[in-house]
Amino acid sequence: MNELLSFTLAVLISFWGSLQLGPVNICVIETALTYGKRQAFMVALGGIIPEIIYSTLAVFSANFLVQFPTLMEVFSWLIVLLLFSLGIFYIFKPYREVALNPSKSAGFMKGFLLALFNPQLLPFWLGVLVYMRGFINFNQGTLFSPYISFVIGTAFGAWLLLYTFTKLAVAYKDKLKKLLKSNMNKIVGSLFLILAVAEMIRRIL
Repeated sequence: MNELLSFTLAVLISFWGSLQLGPVNICVIETALTYGKRQAFMVALGGIIPEIIYSTLAVFSANFLVQFPTLMEVFSWLIVLLLFSLGIFYIFKPYREVALNPSKSAGFMKGFLLALFNPQLLPFWLGVLVYMRGFINFNQGTLFSPYISFVIGTAFGAWLLLYTFTKLAVAYKDKLKKLLKSNMNKIVGSLFLILAVAEMIRRIL
């Protein structure tokens, strides 16, 4: 049960948290529009590998912090502050046109490198993991460790979003661009605020 809950929450948070118009999303959309779905899927596949890397690092970091209760408590409040700050930042962040102009050779490595140098991934997944540990026992799994399903879920959620963007880019180019311009940053910002409030309430109660 813990494995399923861990996987499901990781997928939902990864999908929602990846809605911001970052370099990987833009590259996938523009590659799909210019060179087709197959090429865009390769970019997306490369883009989810750093999710696995950083969510795995978050697991090791969280397990290290658990050994020091006082440090864990301080860090938990710092995570609340970070999530609040990110939420406010994205809600009020103005839309800016980003053009990567991917080449025909844009593929797996392009997506991998663009996502690898995203400085938000590690603190984001560490914050999410600290939040999830409040109601999921990661040390108890029926078939395998819930940490494994957490890591898999982070990658699957990101892949699901990039796959959706690819399909929409080909079918609804103009509508997708209009949607991205108006709503994505606010949606991502609201996610950060929800996580911050939930963690703060859990800490107080």
